[in-house]
Formats: sequence, C-alpha cells, structure tokens
Amino acid sequence: MKRNFLAIALCLGLANALPSGPFNAGISDSSIRHASRDTFRRAALNGTLPERTFDTSKLGLDPGVEQFSGYIDDNQNDKHMWYWFFKSRSNPAKDPLVLYLTGGPGCSSLLGVFSQGPSFVKNGQLSRNPFSWNNNASVIFIDQPAGTGFSHTSKPTDNSVDAAKDVYTFLKGFFQKFPDFASHQLHIAGESYGGQFILPVAREIMNRNDIKIDLKSILIGSGQMDKSTAFPQYQKMACGKAGFPAVLNTTTCAKMESSISNCTTLVDSCNKASNIKSCNSRNDACFTTSQGACKEAANFCYRELLGPYGGSGFSFYDIRKRCGSPGAICDPADLGIDAYVNNNQKTLLPALGVEKLPANFKYDSCGGNTARADFDRTLDAFKPYHEFIPEILAKMPVFVYGGDADYLVPLTGNQETLENMEWPGKEAFRNAKWEDFIVNGQKVGRTKSANGLKLTRIVDAGHEVSWYNPEALGQMFSGWLASVGNQR
Repeated sequence: MKRNFLAIALCLGLANALPSGPFNAGISDSSIRHASRDTFRRAALNGTLPERTFDTSKLGLDPGVEQFSGYIDDNQNDKHMWYWFFKSRSNPAKDPLVLYLTGGPGCSSLLGVFSQGPSFVKNGQLSRNPFSWNNNASVIFIDQPAGTGFSHTSKPTDNSVDAAKDVYTFLKGFFQKFPDFASHQLHIAGESYGGQFILPVAREIMNRNDIKIDLKSILIGSGQMDKSTAFPQYQKMACGKAGFPAVLNTTTCAKMESSISNCTTLVDSCNKASNIKSCNSRNDACFTTSQGACKEAANFCYRELLGPYGGSGFSFYDIRKRCGSPGAICDPADLGIDAYVNNNQKTLLPALGVEKLPANFKYDSCGGNTARADFDRTLDAFKPYHEFIPEILAKMPVFVYGGDADYLVPLTGNQETLENMEWPGKEAFRNAKWEDFIVNGQKVGRTKSANGLKLTRIVDAGHEVSWYNPEALGQMFSGWLASVGNQR
C-alpha cells in the first residue's frame, strides 16, 4: 500500500461585486433571479464575466459546452470555495443541477471532474467521457470542506455539520453568480466520505428558508454512512464469506470474528453518546460528550477489524486486486489525475483561476491539506449521520449504490443499515424484490427500491463505480434523474 491503512480508513473518515455582506446579504431572492440574471447575461454576451469567474472552455475538456470555474467567497469567514461548473450537454436551460461532493475528507473535486465529469485522463491525455454526468444535467464540482484542493481559508472546517453550513453558503453565492439556475431542480451527489457530507448538507437545506432551493434528491455512491454495520463486513469480505476468495489466514480470521461483538458494542455506545440530531456545530454535545466513547470505538475497531487487511497487500478499493498488479488502484494517484495536473499546471491552473498556491506547488488529489487530520481529531467518521436518512426520505428520494468488490465501504453494510432503519417504508424496502440491472444487454448488477429509497449493487466494481464501469454509472445516474424529475 502506498498509504498507511489507517489514513485510508479515515478517508471514510463570488467575489463581492455587489455590496452588503459576504454573499450580498439583504438582496432579495427575486432580485437575484431577475436583475442579476440580466446582468450575468449581458456580461457573458459582451465577452466578459463577473469577477473571479473563468471561462474554461479553451481547455478542451468538453468542446461546445459552457463551463466556468472560480471562487465563491465568504469574506466574513475567510472561506473561498473553488468550483468547476459544467453546463448540460443537452438542455442547460431546463436540465437539473447537480452538486457533486468528493470524499476524503479533503480529496480534490478534480477526482470527480475526471471520473464522473466530461473527460477521463488516459495515458496522460484527456479522453472524452461519453457517460459524463453532464450529458443530461449541469454539474458543479466543488472543493470542500474549506481548505480542500484549491479552496482556501484561515479557518479550516473539521466536521460534516460545519461543512454543510459552508456548502449551503456556497450555494447561495453560486445562485447569485448563476441566477438562471436558482430555480432548477437540485440533486446532491457524492461518493466515499461524501456519504458523510451529503446527509448534513441535505438537512441544512431542508432546515433553512432564507433562499428557495428545489432540492429534489440525494445520491450516495460507495458511501461511508454507518460504522456499526461496516466493521463486521470487513471480516466477512477478507475471510471468504462475501463471494471472494479469502485473503487472510484462518487464525487471523478467527481473531477478527471474535472482535466483532465488542466493536459493534463500542460503536453503539459512540452513536448513543453523539445525539447527532441536535447537532449544530462541533462545539455541541453531539461532539464534546461523545469523544471518549467514539475514540475507544475507533481505536479498537480500526485495529482489530481493518488493520489485518492492511497487511494483506490487497487493495482497499478492490478486494480482487493485489497492489502492484496490472490495473490495481491502491491510491488515488494511480488514476493518473495527479500526474496530468502536475504536468500541465502552467496552463491548467491559471485557466482555472486557482490562487494562493504555495511555492513549488505539487498537486495531490487527497493531500496537501489538513482535512483528514482535522476530521480525525473530531472523530467525525464515527458520527451517525445516517440517522438523518428517514427525515430526508420524508422530503425526497434517496439513491445508494456501490461496487461489490469495494473493501473500504462494503455495500452489504450500507444495505443492512437501510433495511434495518426505522421509517414508514421499512418493511416495503426490506421485502422489495431484487431486479437485474442491465447495460447493453449485459447484467451488471442488481437493484431494488421502495417508497423513494433505491439501492443498486454493481458487480465487478470496487470503490467508486466510475473507476470500473463508467457506463453503468452513467446509465444509473441519468435513469435516476429522469425517474425522480417528474415527481412532486
């Protein structure tokens, strides 16, 4: 492994052109959607763009598609969030808007741009992605939490609750800068640790009314959600009980199995102490009174149930692949994105409007910031944000998906969480029949759904389905948007 296993485990783990506050506070929603819309259109037609907005079409990622990057500034809190926005290839005036949240915590949104977005990186060159999420949607990729990637701040965020507030503030600023999209249906999607981020973000939007946002659904791919169901899966997957050959010996497997009960008891104690539904910031009791119990759970469970796999030589992202073997992805750098950005940064970064980079900057998809350590310190990965799902389902549909070979976030754990959570649709979802998911006449997975909750399992795919089967992911994504877009 290129990275220490615990570090990988923790991966689960507008400039103010107008006056009045960090995001033009005091300007009415209606004035944003009418007067500002005309201002933006006139500026674009005249060949200029609002301050700190950069036209990236000359980079060639998606010829013929309008695309912009830049910063949305919260000057009051010294948070400057970098984004890359691609309008829909089809009908940007009517197609929905998607906000994509990369995981980590602290991984750059370029992982999303070059996986779900309009171009792949292949052999150091750009290659058009025919399955891009902007085929039928306009997509925002954002570097978050504050301090991640090209976003910069003097006040780093160290938990998902506060990160959700930053994302909400970003959206307010984005809709001021791109007012034509303020009335579009919004879907929030993310993968890996994005499973932690998305749920507080959705709840933040649901609980705020200072700007109208038509949040239509959330999508969680390979998403960290619930430690109590995830940890027992590690023993099953590594020891030949989940459809893959055992990669650990019988003695180690027996020791892991004997640790499961104690681990789940500790995680349950952490969950009970967290009282996450009353959480408004890391200073609340949800964090402060649960630290002891959550730290004990983290120390024991990582050591006893994730640690043994770290010495196996197999990829956390794909249990079928030994690190160093052809095609194995054992580190985000193996995707080639880091090398592409570093080899082209003299032309790429100025075109993206990137600022505040250190001397001798070297791009690292999931490094170069303190987010992972900051979130580790608050034990955010052990906070049970999955408890927000029933509340969210009462307002909108939820789609959870993943690959069957993903060791880092076993989909069977998320399935158990979804099937056992208390909500009005519990029995209907538990008893829903699995159906084959077909792409180009081939069965690539199984899916089931009931009462707005959908779960899809993709075979022969590891962590981040786009790395293994981008066509299946693209079809899942476009199908989901079409199915929920007409629901009211």
